[in-house]
Amino acid sequence: MSATITPAGCRCGELNTFAFDATGVAKLTDREREVLLLVGAALPNRVIARRLGITERTVKAHVASIVEKLGVASRLEVALVVNLHHELICPEGHCPPGHLPKGQ
Repeated sequence: MSATITPAGCRCGELNTFAFDATGVAKLTDREREVLLLVGAALPNRVIARRLGITERTVKAHVASIVEKLGVASRLEVALVVNLHHELICPEGHCPPGHLPKGQ
């Protein structure tokens, strides 16, 4: 007989209730989509800025805009959207090579 032991106050069930504004994806600019994919690959702002040839401050502005358009609370949630709902970001056959971490 097996049992699952859950510590008092555990909020694991909340992981299944992650929500974001899927209509916000359509509102993203091409540059915001580029930044979104790189955030989803867990790259820091400095690296994203170098890859895209923009300033770190501009990356921060794009991330703030993405957070607002997707209706999420943080950069972490942005990364979750990319990895859990990738089909909304890159329709099948339109993914640039190497934009997701290995195993995706």
